[in-house]
Amino acid sequence: MPLTPAEIDSVAFRRPAAGAHGYSEDEVDAFLDDVAGEMRRLAAENRALSDQLAHDDLAERVRRAELDRLRAEEELRALRDELAQARAAAPVPATQPAGSRMVEAARRTADEHVAEARRQAQALLEQAATKAAQLVSDAELRASTILADARHAHAEAIAGLTAKRAAALDRINELRELARRHRAALEEDVTGRLAEFAGTGGGAGAGGGAGAEGGAGAGGGAGAQGGAGAGSGAGAGSGAGAGSGAGAGAAVGAGSGADTGIGTARRDAIGA
Repeated sequence: MPLTPAEIDSVAFRRPAAGAHGYSEDEVDAFLDDVAGEMRRLAAENRALSDQLAHDDLAERVRRAELDRLRAEEELRALRDELAQARAAAPVPATQPAGSRMVEAARRTADEHVAEARRQAQALLEQAATKAAQLVSDAELRASTILADARHAHAEAIAGLTAKRAAALDRINELRELARRHRAALEEDVTGRLAEFAGTGGGAGAGGGAGAEGGAGAGGGAGAQGGAGAGSGAGAGSGAGAGSGAGAGAAVGAGSGADTGIGTARRDAIGA
């Protein structure tokens, strides 16, 4: 499409998404394509105008020169006719110098007309060359202005895309750091909870041992000693504490093999 300086000054590219900078890369490329096409069209048009101008001016100059030549030849023929008539009317020797002067004057007049025609043709040629050079200079200036504007817009678009890429990389790094911190916090929390659970299990085992000692006191005799020996483990201690009465070893809540063995030991001790 034809482009004008006003259209180039008023061209506006679509802005990127919120928070970003620069122009749309597709629109900038499309605009550059239009500029390149317009430059090619201008170059072709300038060549055509220059050729046409040179051809038209040359044809006009040739036509005018031909008209001047014909006019000079016509005047020369008229002068010759007048000279012939004068000779026929007064064929005396005294008239010969006057006739020669008339012929010479006619020749000078014809030469002057031819020289004037040549000067006019040369002036037309110079004017045509000056005008063609001015047209070419204006076209080159316009093309260079369009190209400079296009390069500026392209540079702004590239700078905007570079800034967007840098911002995206910074955001990615921030998200990675946030994920790393969150993962470290989760690992620390899980480690703390595991340590807390481990501490709670050790306390329960110690309480079971105390219960076993109480059960041994309540049963008395050899049976009490057997109960204390069975309660040496963490799970077995709970069974030992619960087995203070006759047959209580069977009522162990954890259901472990060690507790069952402790209840059996208590029953054997009580039966003895």
